[in-house]
Amino acid sequence: MARRPNSYAWALHTEASPIPLSQLSDEAYRGLGYAERLARDARNRSDRNLGNDTGLAPLTIAELAAEDDLTAATVRRRITAARRQLFGDLSDSAIYKRLTRQNQRRKRRRRPCDHPDCDQLLAGSVHANRRYCSKHSAPAERVRRHRQGTN
Repeated sequence: MARRPNSYAWALHTEASPIPLSQLSDEAYRGLGYAERLARDARNRSDRNLGNDTGLAPLTIAELAAEDDLTAATVRRRITAARRQLFGDLSDSAIYKRLTRQNQRRKRRRRPCDHPDCDQLLAGSVHANRRYCSKHSAPAERVRRHRQGTN
């Protein structure tokens, strides 16, 4: 059974990562650069293939390694370090699902706090089941609402 080629598209979606790029180690940061180049090359070839232009050979890890006078294993190790530091053990589909959820949250409209006398708006990025602003979601406020019989 033929092995699927590695996908490096995750490198183009680092905004889905829970950590900022500034926290990457030097080796992982270099690996991210390699992964981005491989992902952009794959996207470019895909776009050109849609126009029936199949003449481009894929960029390989060996070519990247030769450009920087490294071994292919070193480049692979750096790419793996970048992915592990950015996403841990998440699969490609989990990374894309996280990205989709973040995009959906950004598109949500701001909505008002459910407390009757509050005009505070909740950010669009908060979870959909959140009903109260930070002031009215405090434990004392929840107890007060419960004792009054209003949720």
